Amino acid sequence: MPVTAVTYQPETDSLNSAYRPFIFRCKAQIPNSTTDKYICPVVYCDIYVEGIYYKTLSRTQYIKNDGLSPEYEFDIQDTIQELMDYNLPIMNGFIVEKFTNTIKHIYVKFRNGFNDPNGFIKSEQLEPIQGTSSTQPVSGGGTKSNEVYGLNSVIQHEESQNFDELLDSYKTGLWAYGTYPLTKRPMVYLFCKNDSSHFPIISNVEPKEVCIKYKTVTGEVITICSDKIMHCPFVSNVNVVKKIIGTTQEFEITWTNPVINNQSAVRIYWKKQNTATWTYQEYPMMQPVIISVDSIGVMNFRLMVIGSCISNSFNELPEITI
Repeated sequence: MPVTAVTYQPETDSLNSAYRPFIFRCKAQIPNSTTDKYICPVVYCDIYVEGIYYKTLSRTQYIKNDGLSPEYEFDIQDTIQELMDYNLPIMNGFIVEKFTNTIKHIYVKFRNGFNDPNGFIKSEQLEPIQGTSSTQPVSGGGTKSNEVYGLNSVIQHEESQNFDELLDSYKTGLWAYGTYPLTKRPMVYLFCKNDSSHFPIISNVEPKEVCIKYKTVTGEVITICSDKIMHCPFVSNVNVVKKIIGTTQEFEITWTNPVINNQSAVRIYWKKQNTATWTYQEYPMMQPVIISVDSIGVMNFRLMVIGSCISNSFNELPEITI
């Protein structure tokens, strides 16, 4: 295995900015090297993202030669930037949104090349195969680096270039281990009634409860906590079948989205058209839902998902008339 050492790499599970040097180095030599013949014609760095082979970088020129195993350097920041996405926060939102498209799990594998008897360059280790529109990528061999993370972020030149130290410096108050703010915000942050803001963080745990503490102009300190951190989806693709049985109307209601899980249910509102009073009932996940009304006439329905999410307001619910 003539990749003799990984000489430089980010620490295991470290967080790294995608817009600064993202460096890996290794030492390599050809098979059956001698003191006169040991330099590889090429050294490869295969980049794996989320455990899947993505791209290969290659180097023919070493950065240091010790007369035995020359050292080669690879900066993968351009490759990682290709894969990064971005998100725009919701204006006037009141939920915690989880995003995974701005952080990537990364490692590399080093391979060395050599010249076969015919002068062609071969890889000593198994070469990976890129995926296509009809085939999946195939992993290759090589010496594996630490597994690290890349984040879609920029570090200013005047700030600490150690990402963990930089994010630690952003903290105010007490923070859980493995959780960092992704922006500077002072302990006292002035906020008016109609303002909209967001606060990005990164964490190695799923948030269970979200608490906001604020002080009013009278000095009263109020804390609001909620374990409901996601908006409930709207019920869509609703189908209502009406049957008239004497002086009673029976409505069979089904829907295809969302599939209600065991932490949620659906609340169905109904009223006779041109009347003011709504009646509602909550139902478990089983479909269809049967509703009987002791009068004949046109009816209005609205459906709301409730449970382990933040329900939409009544006025936002689509109305069905039948």
